[in-house]
Amino acid sequence: MPASLKLLQQYGDDLQVLFVESQGASSAEAAAFALRLKWLGVPGGLWTIEHPCDSGSRGLPSAVLLDSNGKVVFKGDPLEGHKQILRLVDADIAARHSAPADAPKPLEPAWKAFGKGKYGEALKLVDALSEKDRSTLGDAWSATRAEFRKRIDAQLARAKWELENGYPTRCVEHLEALAKACEGSSECKASVEELRTLLAAPAGSAEREAAKLLERLEQKFYETGGDPAARKALERAVEKSASTKVAGRLRGVLTIGAP
Repeated sequence: MPASLKLLQQYGDDLQVLFVESQGASSAEAAAFALRLKWLGVPGGLWTIEHPCDSGSRGLPSAVLLDSNGKVVFKGDPLEGHKQILRLVDADIAARHSAPADAPKPLEPAWKAFGKGKYGEALKLVDALSEKDRSTLGDAWSATRAEFRKRIDAQLARAKWELENGYPTRCVEHLEALAKACEGSSECKASVEELRTLLAAPAGSAEREAAKLLERLEQKFYETGGDPAARKALERAVEKSASTKVAGRLRGVLTIGAP
């Protein structure tokens, strides 16, 4: 667990870890156990009692690593295979930031820009290709542009989900990063502005104000392992912001290990 939590902190949004309870505990029991050991509250970490895949091992710890395409690239003991896991994660990140091996040469500059997080520039480079070049590239031109939009839209959808489900601070952080990445493309920035409008509306502003206090108390709740004083402080603050989505989400958090 400590090694996995460290990886989450090291890789941030480039890594997602799903922790699977595998000794017969209920969902409530597993959550309370993780809270007591101060394993909750790390972005990128999810918990479940369901078994989404089989590592092939009957012992613990056991892990399965999937790449960005959903392909299993590692199975086994994560402690013994720690260095291999790091190499595989680094290779996957590098691949996601590079042009596909079969990308036509005229499209490589666009892929390079996209890999650096310059989404607006990447779209401009694709669109700057002449009709003759586009015709020569065939489906590769439209497929590349569609792939760029798909990845951008996925990030926008994530930010919108965060706002709608009680994570306004994360939404703002992701949206600001997207706004910077989309510089140079009016098409791309228009989608960002739509979500910014929601954040600036009264409901969005209320969520952000509630988050300023509630998220700090939520983190304290996790850091203390559900200490009674931290729980009480969070409960009081949740009631003061009862109508917000942040408070609604945290009511669920407060059920973890509740007396």
